[in-house]
Amino acid sequence: MSAGLHPVTSEAVVEATPWLVALLLVPLTHLGSVLIIVPALGLAYFRRPRLVAPWLGAVAGYYSVMAGIKSLNSATRPEVAPPISPEPYPEAFSFWYEHATSISSTSFPSGNVMVATVLAGLIALDTEIGTFKQRLVGGASFVAVIAYSRVGLGVHYPIDAVGGILLGVGFLSVVVFVRNRARDEVAAVFALAAVCAAWSLWVTTPITEPPALESIAGSNRTIAFGGAVGALVSWRLTNQYADRVDPETSSILSVILVGAAVAAYVGISGVSSPLLLMLRSALFAGAMIALPWVLPNRFRPVEAQLGVGQSDRTISIPPRIPVALCGVHQ
Repeated sequence: MSAGLHPVTSEAVVEATPWLVALLLVPLTHLGSVLIIVPALGLAYFRRPRLVAPWLGAVAGYYSVMAGIKSLNSATRPEVAPPISPEPYPEAFSFWYEHATSISSTSFPSGNVMVATVLAGLIALDTEIGTFKQRLVGGASFVAVIAYSRVGLGVHYPIDAVGGILLGVGFLSVVVFVRNRARDEVAAVFALAAVCAAWSLWVTTPITEPPALESIAGSNRTIAFGGAVGALVSWRLTNQYADRVDPETSSILSVILVGAAVAAYVGISGVSSPLLLMLRSALFAGAMIALPWVLPNRFRPVEAQLGVGQSDRTISIPPRIPVALCGVHQ
């Protein structure tokens, strides 16, 4: 698909990218990678659990949709060398250089651009950093940098980046629509992520056949599905029982959850069975989702000290933002 549409344009962008700009694009492009975004959101969740929990669900859902679409097309990557070699970077950076410039999966859409669009949109809607217009401009600039980095490094065609933006906006609209019409917005987004992951696993096999375990072996979508389900179950249980945990039980439960998360994470790397991988990822995600709410008070985030309850997220919606996009009634 992409290879027949924009090979010349892609090569022209790579050739027009100055060496110094390319030097910066290699690390910058990882700001749109789940390898950076997921750990960053995980850390942010322990500071602002109510705010960040739906973002984690949205990222899991995005990954599943993106991976499912990639499995349905055979778009090849541009056959063009990156504008910079690995020599300027330290040897310890070699993995990140390869990850930024040598990708073998199908080309459409750009996952980095899609997740950058989703996350930038959520930050613009859900936070109060500056004005809404400033957040919108900042988010659009961030997406533009990620989009340029993918094309400029020769790993995507322009249509892949455009497709990532459009799909990101579309998925963001679905997330906002679902969460603003649900009694429990976090559970709703995690449920949406689980549905998206189940769909992405299904389309791995012929669409007329249910997915078999051997057909999804080695797929990261099993991690996305297990994680979404585990997070959903954990969030629902946390809503029911977290406020009843006394201080003594809190310390014991915190140690158990940390141990479960570490054991599940360490075990994931050596697992080949898709079913076991789902279970381990569910255990890891569930433990991490519950942990901030049961920590002893001196370690617990301020939001979690207030109890689970309803989200205290403030969404600033200027009159010019379409109601259909924001998902609220006026």
